[in-house]
Amino acid sequence: MTTTLEQRRSPGSPSPAPVPPQRRNSRIAVMDGLRLVAALSVSLFHLAGDLPSAKAWGTDPRFVFPHLFSYASFGWLGVELFFMISGFVICMSCWGRTPGQFFRSRVVRLFPAYWPAVAITTVVVALWPVATHRLPTDEIILNLTMMNKAFGVGNVDSAYWTLWCELRFYILFGVVMLWRGLTLHRTLLFCYGWLIAAVVAAAGKLPVLELIFQSLYAPLFVAGIAFFLIHRFGSNLQIWGAIGFS
Repeated sequence: MTTTLEQRRSPGSPSPAPVPPQRRNSRIAVMDGLRLVAALSVSLFHLAGDLPSAKAWGTDPRFVFPHLFSYASFGWLGVELFFMISGFVICMSCWGRTPGQFFRSRVVRLFPAYWPAVAITTVVVALWPVATHRLPTDEIILNLTMMNKAFGVGNVDSAYWTLWCELRFYILFGVVMLWRGLTLHRTLLFCYGWLIAAVVAAAGKLPVLELIFQSLYAPLFVAGIAFFLIHRFGSNLQIWGAIGFS
């Protein structure tokens, strides 16, 4: 007759400490759905809600899309959603990985799509220089590194500005967190520390700190990280405090 763990435990022995719920580090369908919503929102914004798109339409998009403009003009919020999703997904993909594994995964994930995008954009604006113009060849090559903004060089497409924000987030998170390994406690310390540093950078108007801590977007990345912690460990006051601070 099989005895259970409860039956085998002696009456005076303490109960084992509860283990936080662990979820498999697998693809989450709702994240793909949110990515789609964010991408469509941004695309709609550039099509019908972005006033600089008047260069392409030849007139104010409010006249081209009189009924759509009032909705499309809020499509920029898709970028904010992307940054929150990035915080969630990067924290999830970092868990249990070394710095080398993490950075290799980012290179493999981003650059095979980014390089053709740069090439296609360059060809399109060379043939149809309406909304923007073709950059010099040396600046196009620097764009391929994704670090062109660090050298004061513009993007081949202005919509690529978010990649520089993402890249700085990856470096900050990877350098600060991965060398010691991720735990709930360390990740929460990172969240609160980053938010405080972002406030200091914004208040002091210090360019170097602003470059590192991104005061405008840090709350979005941190909120995404905190939501992942809830997904992995369950809800608690410390995690919700980070979201509230964000």
